[in-house]
Amino acid sequence: MSLQVQNFLFAYLLPNFLLPLVIAVVAILGVARWRGTLLALAIAELLLLILGIAALRILILGVGRFLSIPFIEFVTGLGAPFINISIAITWIGALLALTLSARAHSWGWFVALLLASIISLLATEFAFSPYGLIILYGSSRAGEIFAETPYIIITNSLAALTMLVQLLYAIFGRRESEQPGAALAAISASANEATLP
Repeated sequence: MSLQVQNFLFAYLLPNFLLPLVIAVVAILGVARWRGTLLALAIAELLLLILGIAALRILILGVGRFLSIPFIEFVTGLGAPFINISIAITWIGALLALTLSARAHSWGWFVALLLASIISLLATEFAFSPYGLIILYGSSRAGEIFAETPYIIITNSLAALTMLVQLLYAIFGRRESEQPGAALAAISASANEATLP
């Protein structure tokens, strides 16, 4: 199988196939076990992001000289799909976390999740594509900045911020049933309405 076909399968078809499956699993599990679902999503997001970054930056990490060219091409070809899947799962988790925090009237968590989502969205554009840097600094300077270690660490950390806040919310966030008055709200909810916990 050619490298172009592999890249097409991993970068385009695999994420488009996995995304609806992840949405279905979140829809099923998120209602009954929201903490576990958010925790699993946040861990999966972070692992996929770390693997994707490592795969794309393998040459910068200095490991490339010990590996064969076909292996390097294969691994770097996996980097973008891992990051794309991670980002897609992040927004599914963000939607679930925002919905659950609003439902539980945990407005501090809601604001933290929303701000983290905005920061991560902006950082993602700069972490995984030099396009923004090219617009701001020109192509020659953008390439230098994009390859600098502090830039890589800062932008990737900011891109992962939503994942970290989701993880914290899954661990420490208050459930709706832990709030005073939640029992009254649950009783008064319509029996025909589909509700999240």
